[in-house]
Amino acid sequence: MPTVAVALALAVTWPRLPESGHRPGGRVDLAGGVLLSIGLVAIMLGLGQGGTPGWEWTSGRTLLCLAGGAAVTGLWVLVELRTAEPMIDVRLFRHRNVVVVSLVALTFTFGMLGLLVANPVYLGTAKAEAGYGLGLDPLGIALAMLPNMLALTLGALVAPALATAITDRRVLVTGSVLMAAGFAGESLGRSALLPFLAATAVAGLGSGLLQHSTRTLAVEAVPHDQTSVGSGINELLINVGGSIGAAVVLTVFAARTPAGQTLPRIDAYTTSWLACAAVALAGAGLSLFYRGGKR
Repeated sequence: MPTVAVALALAVTWPRLPESGHRPGGRVDLAGGVLLSIGLVAIMLGLGQGGTPGWEWTSGRTLLCLAGGAAVTGLWVLVELRTAEPMIDVRLFRHRNVVVVSLVALTFTFGMLGLLVANPVYLGTAKAEAGYGLGLDPLGIALAMLPNMLALTLGALVAPALATAITDRRVLVTGSVLMAAGFAGESLGRSALLPFLAATAVAGLGSGLLQHSTRTLAVEAVPHDQTSVGSGINELLINVGGSIGAAVVLTVFAARTPAGQTLPRIDAYTTSWLACAAVALAGAGLSLFYRGGKR
């Protein structure tokens, strides 16, 4: 399905987007790409497997992945500083707004993507089987995801006008607070379908505001000749934040799944929802450091 969608997008955009007349040249930063990939994969592997059998948090392989990944990522920073044409100019992180927008991108995708698997599983779990859940069939799960997706779309559409009215910083704060409220609402309204879906819609509205705002501000926060780099940093951190969120949620699930069973206890969900709410609130606090007026 995604292949068909991407193919259609390519067919529409290819003949309509004009080719750039300015080609600055340059070369591919292979060393930077390889080092960053190794560092991130090692850290994600340690986080994702940590706490599972053979990957206890104190085991050598887990510590090696986490410490080794951090060391390789640090080496990547040194290499990028000495490369004439780096993949990512890490000096951009000297700018306050670049740091703030990057961290907000991490925090909002932590919950948005971290719960992408957990919530549908909860919706499809029957109370008779696990003592919790809403017992929807696959079609019901798909329909139950619509309020979140529609609210996300609405948030992205109204974000520019809202930024004009209340400033970019307040949009970042509002989006993060809405996500935190939505995740907390999912924990409180988990026993009935309508309250749960309403909470997912609130979280979706906040994530829509942040989807649009962080992508726009990531470009505005860097010099005009670095706009593609600013966009690339934001997309990278969106994926990193989502990967960390998914790893944390799955680690919580693994720790709270009784031996011999496939479904976790209900506290795995409540812990995950509240953890994502806390991270979203941290994003709201970080947003206060953004400098900028009305769009």
